[in-house]
Amino acid sequence: MYKFASTASIAAPSAQLTLSGSGVFIFQIGSALGTSLNSQIVLVNGALPQCVFWLIGSSAVLGSGCKFQGILMASASIGFMDGASLVGAAYAQNAAVTLINSVITVPPACNL
Repeated sequence: MYKFASTASIAAPSAQLTLSGSGVFIFQIGSALGTSLNSQIVLVNGALPQCVFWLIGSSAVLGSGCKFQGILMASASIGFMDGASLVGAAYAQNAAVTLINSVITVPPACNL
């Protein structure tokens, strides 16, 4: 489990976060999650998108061209900017999930 008291971001353009190994990854974010232009989540060595959970205290914004993986669960909204993609699922409790020329691919359930 990775815990952020307030915001978390993948900030540099074309930044990459690599998650390695089988198991469950949980990111608990106190308020907002943001990604920059063309950033990406890369899963290697058995990591699966259906086993990566992003628990977000307010909103998430995935930047243009971002390639994200995992299950996004936000208290408020989730926004996908132009061309952002997700392998996983997006759930917003109190507001909308907005997609702008974006694609969500739903993987099978996490079976560990």
